[in-house]
Amino acid sequence: RGTPAARRANITQFSAGQSRFSLNAQAPAKIGLLRAFLEMDFYGAGSTVHLRHAFGQAGPVTAGYTWSTLMDLTSLPPTVAFTAPSGAIFAPHGIIRWSIPLKKGVDLALALEAPRDDVTPTAPTDVTILSWPDAVATLRLASGTKVHVQFGAILRRVGVDHLNGVNEEVIG
Repeated sequence: RGTPAARRANITQFSAGQSRFSLNAQAPAKIGLLRAFLEMDFYGAGSTVHLRHAFGQAGPVTAGYTWSTLMDLTSLPPTVAFTAPSGAIFAPHGIIRWSIPLKKGVDLALALEAPRDDVTPTAPTDVTILSWPDAVATLRLASGTKVHVQFGAILRRVGVDHLNGVNEEVIG
């Protein structure tokens, strides 16, 4: 796998790990674009099939599994790496998103997203509580295609259900 020992042993390996397959179907409609999108790759343990995206779109509404509304995909620098650059939020979620163009160069997106289990309980017997979907909003201000700024906010309720019967939940 690219190690000096493997090169000396004349070992060659092939992998489908960085292959992507996608299906994209689109059609115009009175409410806007109708779209169905499915994308998979083999990037992961043992080159197993990994679902990247599976969503439908009807005009301004997107529903399914895709990148979080908080992500600003156009701000990511180009890289040769298959994965995201350090510090990027590459988090696909189950979502329902409504994208609203307010005026030229000003876009608002509102979404409900499946919450992430990113609260670490203090004891292994504790269970993370994710009782509400995350509410996400982004506002994008753009000047042409080269310059923009995007603001995002998330409202979520998370907590921990302790083995002793005490539940702790917060909204933030």
